Amino acid sequence: MGYLEYDRAQMAVERFRSGNWVYLQAEDFEFDEAGGRRTCRKILHIAVNADTGRTVDVDFTPYADITPETFEQLIALDFPGRQGLGPLDAAEVDALAREVA
Repeated sequence: MGYLEYDRAQMAVERFRSGNWVYLQAEDFEFDEAGGRRTCRKILHIAVNADTGRTVDVDFTPYADITPETFEQLIALDFPGRQGLGPLDAAEVDALAREVA
């Protein structure tokens, strides 16, 4: 089942908060077609503003957790999109934050 087939916010678990923003994670798995076993875990990153209800699908690598520090940087940058071919990682977020500072 792909992540677009269900409501991500309902499947997500709250990890932490920063100000009025809540960071949620949901997991998606790829399965091998022959045996039906999980072959790859992907993390879906979701930010929700508790005051406004704004929901953001954070474009961050699905293979790593977002730390509280990186989440705060993403908030300050208003959740930037891709800077290249793939989703952002912590080093790219840190570089963007330094450019703005």
